[in-house]
Amino acid sequence: MATVDPGHADRRSRRKAVCGESYDPATDTEAIPKITPKSPELRDKLLDIASNVVVFMGLDDRQMSEVIDHLSERTVKAGEVIMRQGDPGDYFYIVDTGKFDATINGKKVSTYDNKGSFGELALYYDQPRAATITAVTDGKMWKIDRTMFRRVVLRKAYELRRGYNELIASVPIFESLTPRERLTLCDALIPRLYKDGDVIIKQGDEADGMYFVEQGNVDIYVKSKDGTEQLVNTLARGNYFGELSLLTEKPRAATVIARGDVRTAFLFVATFERLLGKCTDVMRRNISNYEAQLIKLFGSMDAVNKLR
Repeated sequence: MATVDPGHADRRSRRKAVCGESYDPATDTEAIPKITPKSPELRDKLLDIASNVVVFMGLDDRQMSEVIDHLSERTVKAGEVIMRQGDPGDYFYIVDTGKFDATINGKKVSTYDNKGSFGELALYYDQPRAATITAVTDGKMWKIDRTMFRRVVLRKAYELRRGYNELIASVPIFESLTPRERLTLCDALIPRLYKDGDVIIKQGDEADGMYFVEQGNVDIYVKSKDGTEQLVNTLARGNYFGELSLLTEKPRAATVIARGDVRTAFLFVATFERLLGKCTDVMRRNISNYEAQLIKLFGSMDAVNKLR
């Protein structure tokens, strides 16, 4: 659950944008905090908890291990104030057990009931706490201090943005976007990783977004009349797929399978509609080319439509 320090819509719908953060890895000279020792069993438990925290999604195994290394336990009593509106940000918190209320100017705006996390915004932006968090019951949390949060999470965001900027620059349909629009798009993209043979999208499924190939190759298959799948294309870095269903509002027209290890950048449908309106004309022209390929393969557009 995101916060303002609560400020949450659907945390799984998009990665937290970090365009306002002031973190620069080149100027990061703060000392690394001491590691808190943990048993293998506790590390497994914390990995399970942390893997469901949105701000940690996209971290690789090494970075996630760093997070686990530096998480420390905090037990609280009912009525205890965890952080206070207006105070400087010092920790990011993950709820393990217990119930906690978030208030802004004395008004309750959110409740965390045995799950959720809070405190990231003050650490992202070097701003005072936006809310007060108070324990309603006794409970337990895990916290990571400002230095390691910024070093791991913001460094990853910095690296993702730089990588996505390079990716976007290689995609012709984005030529019409302004620099600011490109940065906004970077912050909306979500990393999704696949192994060889993984089905990324399946023909006939409802569409939830589109994909950009960042690394590796993907094969595109369309079912023929006899039910066998025909390979119609292979896409590499800088190509995209999944946009057809978003533009036509129809189910997926093809199945896409990873060939080897694949890294993609995913864009949810709502963000697609909000950010890429000016790019849709180019996409529609590309759809015409794609349909021409299918007609060549299956004989007519009617035959193609019957396969969907």
